[in-house]
Amino acid sequence: MKPQLKLIRFMEEKAKKVQELTGLPKETYFNKQDAKHIMEWSDDVCEEIWTHIRRAIFIFEVCNLGTYICPFCYKANDDCLECEYAKTHMECWEENSDYKKIMKLLETERKTKSISNEFYKKIFNQIEKEGSNE
Repeated sequence: MKPQLKLIRFMEEKAKKVQELTGLPKETYFNKQDAKHIMEWSDDVCEEIWTHIRRAIFIFEVCNLGTYICPFCYKANDDCLECEYAKTHMECWEENSDYKKIMKLLETERKTKSISNEFYKKIFNQIEKEGSNE
């Protein structure tokens, strides 16, 4: 599986989880324009990002949403002015951004609504397995 497709699958699975937890359409988190951006990235960049996400999940055991688990943040080196995601969804820190809307809904239910590290491990391994079956 091309590394771009791995990243897209990862983001799509996160978007489904966001929809499940918040009730917002999954496109609020990840949409076709976002996928198009990823498809334009080089294989080398996508492999580097995939390796970074692997470390974030399996070594640092990240959970929820944030810069450590976002391919767009990594590619832009956390520079919102360079971030392709920000062009579609607004810069994450902005009050009316899609990210802020999502986080507000997750934070109101912090005790019961979160994206766990176990979820990330599961989808990462699933995507890796799909990639090795091709």
